[in-house]
Amino acid sequence: MSLARYHRKRDFAVTPEPRGKSPKSRAQGEFIIHKHAARRLHYDIRLEIDGVLKSWACPKGPSLDPHDKRLAVHVEDHPLEYGEFEGTIPQGEYGGGSVVLWDRGRWYPEGDARADYRAGKLKFRFDGHKLQGSYTLVRMHGRRDDDHDNWLLIKEDDDEASDDGEALVRDRPESVVSGRTVEEIAAGLPSKKKPGKTTNKKAADKPSNKSTRGAGGNKPAKRDAANAAVKAVAKKPATKKKKSAAKKSDEPARLPTAKKATTKKKSAAKKSDEPARPSTTKKASKKAASKKTAAKNRGQEGREEDHQAAARGQEEVRQEARRLRQEITRTPAPRARRAAAGHIGGEGPGRRGMVPRDQVRRLPPARAPRR
Repeated sequence: MSLARYHRKRDFAVTPEPRGKSPKSRAQGEFIIHKHAARRLHYDIRLEIDGVLKSWACPKGPSLDPHDKRLAVHVEDHPLEYGEFEGTIPQGEYGGGSVVLWDRGRWYPEGDARADYRAGKLKFRFDGHKLQGSYTLVRMHGRRDDDHDNWLLIKEDDDEASDDGEALVRDRPESVVSGRTVEEIAAGLPSKKKPGKTTNKKAADKPSNKSTRGAGGNKPAKRDAANAAVKAVAKKPATKKKKSAAKKSDEPARLPTAKKATTKKKSAAKKSDEPARPSTTKKASKKAASKKTAAKNRGQEGREEDHQAAARGQEEVRQEARRLRQEITRTPAPRARRAAAGHIGGEGPGRRGMVPRDQVRRLPPARAPRR
């Protein structure tokens, strides 16, 4: 959190870089990315933590491809005022070369930024003019000192990820403040944009309404003129209505003409002479009632037929089950034992040349040979 290392490396009588005040912590963190054409072109990624800009030098810059792991060397902390710096550092000084403010905005850590930074794994989300989406900074294992503290910058696989990781670095080399490139700053060309501090993409894109302000300063002049016209139009019909109401009240009540009175009398006489006819609605209601009763009768007959068919089916099932049960439980009749065909003593067509069993001559048992 101390800026002693930063002060020790710079001669502020020569370099235009800001000296910076004492660190002050703020609620929201700002991020800055400088494109720095020093001895080697690189990108300085700076995150506001504990009132200073924690800085990492990334030789190839941030990538949009989640498969890329970009080396980010942790360097000394920078003051918050360094977020406004853009210009040329004299040769011979620390980091001599032109510096472009390549991107800026807000960064939002996923957890406790201080604890994750000390643990060596910082997950966060960029919300800037160019960079959007989630990234992770991971400390590598190995030697760690003031000059060797290597980390890796990795893009998370989200909606802002792309297979073309070099798209932003290649296609958007200009500054978000002045619109100049590193070469134009080195050549001393003037700024292409009007000077102004915009730390958020939405704030930068928001149009100002100074030109639409009226003399009063609070409401636009066009809106005042439109409101006045609407009021004028709304007042005119009201006056006409009042005048017409007054005319009606002044005029005497007119009596109906004689023709109208005679026509009314004739129609009343005709109605009295004609016999009373039954209304069509009563006929329609009677027809509807008769249809409903017929439908009910048909439904009852159909249900009775269904019940009878079901009863017949159940009776047939019971009879079939009774028949099967009798067949299963009935004992089979004893069958006559017949001799197998071809056996001695049997009868049948295949017994020709066969000797009965009682006529077979039995041979004497064999004797042992004499010694």
